[in-house]
Amino acid sequence: MNKITIVLTLIILTVLTTVVYRSCNQEWLAFSKAEHFYKNKNYDEAINYYLIAIQKGVVIDNLVGHLAKSLLATDKYKTQFSLFEDLKNKNPENVSAFSKLGNFFFIIEDYRESIKFYEYVLNLKPNDKITRYGLALSLSRSGEYDRAADEYKILLSEK
Repeated sequence: MNKITIVLTLIILTVLTTVVYRSCNQEWLAFSKAEHFYKNKNYDEAINYYLIAIQKGVVIDNLVGHLAKSLLATDKYKTQFSLFEDLKNKNPENVSAFSKLGNFFFIIEDYRESIKFYEYVLNLKPNDKITRYGLALSLSRSGEYDRAADEYKILLSEK
């Protein structure tokens, strides 16, 4: 009985510490505000708070995906290309975020940029089939048919 009580107490303390930490830190407050504006489709304000969160060091999947969608919704993505390189430098191991950026550039039909992000992800995680498929599509859309065929062959040979 004592061990169970101790374990439960530690779990509760961990959860409470995390909640307090995130609510007290400015970077998480900026992210929370950005998410609030994003959910209410106030994309201009969401972008402002996402940028504050990024400046303070928050780089997580939701932030990257929602920032990209906000930029797309406001047609501001054309002015923010350097932002994505900054994100890559701040958290170079965030495979999921960079895969989303590859998808973002694919959606806006900037296949050269999507290829860069997909290749970056595949260097970190070579067996990611979805990213490899995105790379193959981007290569074929950019006219690099031989490279696209090679990527499709890799996909078809994987089990």
